[in-house]
Amino acid sequence: MSTISAGELLDILGDRLGNEGLCFLIALAESDRPLLKAQLGDRAQELHKNGTTALNSRHHLDILTARIEGAGLVDVTEVGRSRLYSLSNLGNILIEHLQQEK
Repeated sequence: MSTISAGELLDILGDRLGNEGLCFLIALAESDRPLLKAQLGDRAQELHKNGTTALNSRHHLDILTARIEGAGLVDVTEVGRSRLYSLSNLGNILIEHLQQEK
């Protein structure tokens, strides 16, 4: 059985998220409070670097939020029927790792 280092694992997570997923994490890191899914999508859209549309549909937004949630990169709090997203400890670690790699 082969082993994988923490750094290698974080590299894989970063690669699989892609630019759009990383924009979501950065948007949460820059926010001073948890965000609703639509707010998260709007902020990620503002951060998307190359001027193309990061989110071209609600379905795409749902897929990206499910991806970062499933990877454990965000914490989700349900308030009534709303879900608030905030950056998890793992999400913070991933952002720090990727910034050091640059």
